[in-house]
Amino acid sequence: MSLYRPFAARQNLLLAVWLLALLAGFAWLQLHASTPERQAPAPREWPASSRLKLNADGCTLLVFLHPYCPCSRATLEELARIMTRCRGRLEAQVVLTLPGDERADWERLEYWKAAAAIPGVRPAADVDGCEARRFGARTSGQTLLFDRGGALRFAGGITASRGHSGDNAGEDAIVSWVLDGVADVVEAPTFGCGLPLEPAQGGPARLIEE
Repeated sequence: MSLYRPFAARQNLLLAVWLLALLAGFAWLQLHASTPERQAPAPREWPASSRLKLNADGCTLLVFLHPYCPCSRATLEELARIMTRCRGRLEAQVVLTLPGDERADWERLEYWKAAAAIPGVRPAADVDGCEARRFGARTSGQTLLFDRGGALRFAGGITASRGHSGDNAGEDAIVSWVLDGVADVVEAPTFGCGLPLEPAQGGPARLIEE
């Protein structure tokens, strides 16, 4: 019996195992990308205790982001598309959340600078996650649209899957409401990392705006 046959059989077996592991990993990544995170119910009206600013002349969009989540980049890309499509009829605030005991130079953070570069968008640092808790935001990318009277008109995500930009129901719903005052959907799944909502150990809540 040739020694080559058992060696070739082992090679084929190892190759088959490697291919199965590769396929399993790819399937897991696809499942992870397409699985939304849990969302808490958003308030139906703008919280009176919030220090964020409601636009009295039009709609206000709030986008809650984890400043280190890689999925946040896709959310900001979609936000830029929304602002362009809304043609100046929408104000947006990107709320970056970090625990209060972590120190950061917010103006140097990638997502702070990216948000500030989008026309009509103002970044804010929710240093202890207080605003995120007020608005029921748990996941990076969770987006809320309020009308000028403070009524909630949309809650959910604005990406089609985790970390991927492109056409999606959330974006279309926001644009439709801002431009036409009506939307086919009022909710959409949110794909992203969980927000860091551990409260600060002492000290007052802080909101830092551009």
